[in-house]
Amino acid sequence: MFMKRTILFISAVVFIQILSLNLSAEAKKGKKEKKEIKEQSQGEKKDEVDDLLNQAVILYNEGKFLEAVEVFKNVAQLSKDPSVIYNIARCYDKAYRYKEAHDYYEEYLLTGDKVKANDAIEAMKRIEEMMLILKVISKPEGARVEIDGKEVENQKTPVIVETKAGKHKVVVKMDGYKDAEGEVEIPYGGEGRFEVELESALPPEPEIKAEEALTEKKTSKPEVVAEKKVVKIPVTLGVSAGATVSTNNIIGSFVDASIFAMWRIKGGLAGIGLDNLIFGDSYSLVAYVGGGYRLKVWKMISLDFVAGFGGVYFNSFDDGGDGKGNILVPAGNHWDLAGHGEVRVCIDAGPVFVVVTPVHANIFIGAGNLDPSPLAEFAFLAGVGYNFGK
Repeated sequence: MFMKRTILFISAVVFIQILSLNLSAEAKKGKKEKKEIKEQSQGEKKDEVDDLLNQAVILYNEGKFLEAVEVFKNVAQLSKDPSVIYNIARCYDKAYRYKEAHDYYEEYLLTGDKVKANDAIEAMKRIEEMMLILKVISKPEGARVEIDGKEVENQKTPVIVETKAGKHKVVVKMDGYKDAEGEVEIPYGGEGRFEVELESALPPEPEIKAEEALTEKKTSKPEVVAEKKVVKIPVTLGVSAGATVSTNNIIGSFVDASIFAMWRIKGGLAGIGLDNLIFGDSYSLVAYVGGGYRLKVWKMISLDFVAGFGGVYFNSFDDGGDGKGNILVPAGNHWDLAGHGEVRVCIDAGPVFVVVTPVHANIFIGAGNLDPSPLAEFAFLAGVGYNFGK
């Protein structure tokens, strides 16, 4: 009986030992499989991170900075490497998104990484020192502006100034109106704008009751205001001078001084002109009545086409001959009739204008005692004028 129990006990112990060994082997096998799975997963994750980093670098080098940001953000979800945060900041910086860049540079510094810490600090300082635009607009315009307690010199609203990012106190002042103040925050790389409608500082007009209004209306005398009428005379005056040439070699040509006065009638012109011709050995005065048309060419430039008819007074200082002893134009006074034509180029500068006359001609037709005739005189003139009533 004792022997039987002993055998059973030994058998139980052996069974337990075998079972324990099997369980231990299974546990070791399970740990090994878990380790292999973990290593495989980490390897796959590293490959994915490397692929994404390569994509981000390619996009960055191609100048597609905002697209690179999105890829770097995907990397940040898979990797705790602080350099990824720094690269996101760099991409925003390159894309001129300075607010986001500043935020990510700051986030990178909070990681405690030292590799790019100095670069991040310098970049943040550069962004913070940027000069940005602040516009201050008031209604009505013409108000004085104070920014952070300092008045803006030589400007009244609308005011445009340069300042740094951050919060700024703005005060708008104008005589007869209450001061208006407020705070405007300019983001990094952004623009600030402050608009205000000023409130009158004058007391409201007293309310007049109906009975008082009727009494005042009965007792007050109507105020007579004399209407001032401004008479505008649409007249153009001009003076010019230049060089002349003649179709007859007997009369040498030198200087022409011209004066004209034209009445502007819509697009038309009507008036008089006077040409003072000084030849080498004679003097001539041409007076004509004419009319024409003014053509607007471009903005300040117009063309005047003028034609007219008038008389000629001619004084020869000496006898004019043909070089063979024959006197063709005796000394003394002569007269003739003449046709006139010219084209003026007018360049307006307000009522004042510059006039250039490339075509200016007087044709002596030979109706008087001036010989030789017919005679043509051509001139190129330049001068100034004034448009009255404009």
